[in-house]
Amino acid sequence: MGQLRRKFQQELIDTLDQTSFTSYDFQVDYDHPDDVIVLIEFISDPAFSLEIRQLAQNLQVTTRPGRMLSEESYTAHSFAECLREVERWADNVLEELRSSNPLYEEIKSWRSEFEEHLKTHIEGEDVHFTGSEKSDLRRRLDTLEEKLAELGRQAELTEEEIEELRDSVETLKTNLASFKKKTWYRTAFNKFAQLVYRFFDSDQGRELMRSSVKGLLSGDASPE
Repeated sequence: MGQLRRKFQQELIDTLDQTSFTSYDFQVDYDHPDDVIVLIEFISDPAFSLEIRQLAQNLQVTTRPGRMLSEESYTAHSFAECLREVERWADNVLEELRSSNPLYEEIKSWRSEFEEHLKTHIEGEDVHFTGSEKSDLRRRLDTLEEKLAELGRQAELTEEEIEELRDSVETLKTNLASFKKKTWYRTAFNKFAQLVYRFFDSDQGRELMRSSVKGLLSGDASPE
């Protein structure tokens, strides 16, 4: 099956950006097998997903969660109808997060602070890191990686989970070479938020995540 045209891909991204989230909160896959033309997963909890399938004459949208059930499917007669379902689904995800995870409101507050800081400190959307900036951030990420591993041991995470923490930081280091600044920082924020959701529900863990993001963005000393 052919891939969704770029025009419609951009419309989808714009729709996600107009919800309570941003498009950076989601993994959007246009290369899914079979008859799925779009698969969207909420990065911090991939169990929250939406998929659009091509039927004979129409489109089918499957959302997790649905409006009332944990999974529901709807028939759409146009891509515009699919986008309206994306908006409803994002609202459903927000409701589930608020009702099931007390960390959500705290991380939402961090995001507001982060976006304001990003807007103030980085001009333009197309700016890349300089060589010295990449070296400095790699150094900070090296320090953060060790602190995360130590915090993971204190939280009695398994070796596999600690290795996953390290892999997350290593991915951020690799992305420095190709990502634009704002894209990299937003990706880093989402990665840290995901780690908080999955592994660190202590005051110490949350504070490390918060200070890490602020430290990486502002250029302050590595987070304590």
